[in-house]
Amino acid sequence: MRNIFKRNDFFKYITNYQNNHNSVKIRFYTFKNQKNVFPSGYRFLEEKSKKNYDFLIKRTVDNWLYFMDKKENVIDVFCSKENFSKAVFKTLGIYCENSFSVLEGFFLHSSSISLRNKIFVFVGQSGSGKTTIAELSKKMCFNVLSDESTFIQELHSDFIAWSTPFGQITDGYISGKIAGFFFLKQYNENRFIKLSTAQATYQAWSDSMYRTQIVTPEQRKWLFNQWFDMFSSLPCYEMRFTKDFDQWDKLIELCDRQ
Repeated sequence: MRNIFKRNDFFKYITNYQNNHNSVKIRFYTFKNQKNVFPSGYRFLEEKSKKNYDFLIKRTVDNWLYFMDKKENVIDVFCSKENFSKAVFKTLGIYCENSFSVLEGFFLHSSSISLRNKIFVFVGQSGSGKTTIAELSKKMCFNVLSDESTFIQELHSDFIAWSTPFGQITDGYISGKIAGFFFLKQYNENRFIKLSTAQATYQAWSDSMYRTQIVTPEQRKWLFNQWFDMFSSLPCYEMRFTKDFDQWDKLIELCDRQ
């Protein structure tokens, strides 16, 4: 069993910036052979959790366990090697649930890049091209916040994007004002179509983990209103793009119009 998750800085930056809280440490442990560990491993860890942890969730189907020590601000996740990715994203959701009131922000399923001191956010479901855009931007030496999930807060009437450790590509701790949102669709030509606030909110919300789980009904209502306000105050476009997309200046031009 070994600790294999290193990139925890995102949580430290967010909590320290917003409320000067202590950093949240997240430790992931994987078992080499899940057949030798589960379900007997469950019983051992459950007994341990009664003494050392405040909070426990058990997923027998996916073979992983989640523990939270609120006093020490530590999250420990025990999972099989095969289900490590699932455990990471589920822990992300649980972290949102337990710290929503502290962070006062939200995660958006998106990739995001820093271009000329502005943050451009590319929204899309899995397979829509978020990682492709991140890879193309890296070839241009642009900094990538994440190719999978962007954390967003409203601060002083501006919407600020933060890098996260989730996904395949990130250049570490980056934050900045959001210039605009681009909803991805891979196509045989490059084209931008203006979206209304309602269209942007609907598309983003339909793919949101907040829509049916993680937060309370009151928090969900706040989030939906926050998203509507965000998309109404910033440019939103459907971005049809080819695999060799290179119209980066067009992104800046479209966002400068509003």
